[in-house]
Amino acid sequence: MSPERRKLLDRIREALVDVQVDAARAGLSGLTREEIEAEANAARVLASMRPVDRDFLLGRVGLEQLAANLPAGVDARRATAYANELRELVELGMTVDEAEAATRDVALAGSAEEVVRWLESEERACAASRWPNDIAAPPDETLPVVMLREQAALLGAKTRNLVQAEVVSEPDVLASLSPDARPELVHRFLLRAPALSNYRYELFTVHQPMGLYPLKIMFGDTRYEAASATELVELLRRIFAADPTRKVVGALVAQSAA
Repeated sequence: MSPERRKLLDRIREALVDVQVDAARAGLSGLTREEIEAEANAARVLASMRPVDRDFLLGRVGLEQLAANLPAGVDARRATAYANELRELVELGMTVDEAEAATRDVALAGSAEEVVRWLESEERACAASRWPNDIAAPPDETLPVVMLREQAALLGAKTRNLVQAEVVSEPDVLASLSPDARPELVHRFLLRAPALSNYRYELFTVHQPMGLYPLKIMFGDTRYEAASATELVELLRRIFAADPTRKVVGALVAQSAA
């Protein structure tokens, strides 16, 4: 095969991997229908693989770089065998999912089975991932919503459960209307009177950015800010002890007990 024809086939593969089938076929006047279908199927197989596996088969990276993306402890012999399994999947015209199903249903030769087992394993997923292992680690500070819910759960004991509290969290719809706004959550701290048909009164709201702090707290006509969990605790103490809070809770207790 001439270098020009090989370059053309490489471009076809890349175009098909990117799901640009129509655009690719528009420039394939020099290929037969069978060749086009073969290249399309090869591209479909390549698209099912890891990017580094695909780059190896397309000649963009060598065996050494492919081996570097395999689990620790894989020697040169096994890396070579893995590369051969990748080539075999392309020759068979089978995607990773198809090969896995075939090895399960009709017990293909062990060569295809080995690569499929690796491609579908958790170990392979970890090797291919660029996410840090501690990406899901919780933040150092207590979540604001957790602190709010803890305080909400304590109100009932102070009022013989005549007045309870709950926290409702939802996206900040109004903030999202601004083109420069960043996503925020709104935690609504509600007082609830079960004896009054579950009447609810919004005591205050907490606007929280995705980075947790700083918080904006709206209590009546007053706006507060809390830059840390410690500051939030102090503000909650002030809000709960404020005269408007005492009056609303007292009124709900009296009407619930009447």
